[in-house]
Amino acid sequence: MDCRAQDIERLLKEIGEHTKLPPVHGNFIKIYDLLKIEYRKKKEADIPFRVTYLYRRLFGQLKKKGRKSKILNLNSDHLDALAFLLGYEDYAAFEEGKHSAISTILQNCAGTWYSYVRCNSGHSFIIRAPVKIYASGSEMHMELKGSQSVFTGKVIADESNIYCSLESDKGKKLFMVMKTALSRKAKVMQGVFSGVSTGTDPIAGREVFVRQDDKYENLEHQRVPVLKFLNSRSEEERSVAVYFENIENNILKAGRSSTFDLGDLDI
Repeated sequence: MDCRAQDIERLLKEIGEHTKLPPVHGNFIKIYDLLKIEYRKKKEADIPFRVTYLYRRLFGQLKKKGRKSKILNLNSDHLDALAFLLGYEDYAAFEEGKHSAISTILQNCAGTWYSYVRCNSGHSFIIRAPVKIYASGSEMHMELKGSQSVFTGKVIADESNIYCSLESDKGKKLFMVMKTALSRKAKVMQGVFSGVSTGTDPIAGREVFVRQDDKYENLEHQRVPVLKFLNSRSEEERSVAVYFENIENNILKAGRSSTFDLGDLDI
């Protein structure tokens, strides 16, 4: 069967996480032995491939220099066996991110989004940031592309909301709660965020996610004047502009702290 190289890269990454061994050439015998034992316990049968399949057909094909095609032709039965060991029904479920341990609510949130928030500086701007929500093993994760950093974190859910604590490679943190649909894929999610401003003051505000058809890699972080969105031909941009037009309804800041006693509350 034809497989995308990026999916096989993800498959190897999840195999490494599952076995707690990095998928590098020197580890494949140990990885294979662990998978073989696990498959025998779960299926009461021998795993349908040899260790060479892992490091020649999967790892080797990806690392092969000069390979022009991004499509690999691989054995579907072997891939189904690997996906099964990772907790998926089969390889097709792996490709779609449908892990048996991930709730339907979280699976319905998977995809590419634009995040919208009102600029907290007081200037009339809207911040638009690319977001992707995706399965990684038995967990759902979120990635948000900021102006200078990329934020990542694990997504969890209750009956009607998703929660994510995001952290950048520079140590900056964001926390968000988004209301989502219970039994279908939402096109728009409304919620709130909290974090720290560039001036190190606690801030919070409303946040909107709008699902996108384009790939995450093609989306850009932007700082857009509210007026530009209000005059846009795009229904999405006009609706977002109206939603965020009034800064008082969208941004909450802590009061200024200087003495850190009750006197600060009079400022």
